[in-house]
Amino acid sequence: MRSSDSGQRSSFRLRLVRVRIQSDPAVMEFRSIWEQVGSMEGRAFSTGRGDSFTYRYRKTYIVVSPGEQSIPRTNFEKVWRFRQQNDSRAPTPVQGVKFIEAILWDPRLMGS
Repeated sequence: MRSSDSGQRSSFRLRLVRVRIQSDPAVMEFRSIWEQVGSMEGRAFSTGRGDSFTYRYRKTYIVVSPGEQSIPRTNFEKVWRFRQQNDSRAPTPVQGVKFIEAILWDPRLMGS
């Protein structure tokens, strides 16, 4: 097998994986959730213990204030997937889980 054939096959597999991911309803639904998280940037939220916070939205993460903690989008997706499986417990350990839950469980998220 020539190396160019191998490269073409790898490229084809990568395109195929991208198409599958982009057409996966769960992936598309989470993208919508993440966009809604972005639209709520700067609003006040409260954790389960009553700690108030806001956040700044970036394409692949948020920055919580006070404290300036960065929380990646992938952590939101992990917690969201657990929620979709009707598992009320968050996956452990996930950085920023108290902030993620406060945002994802906020009734404004679905209404925005």
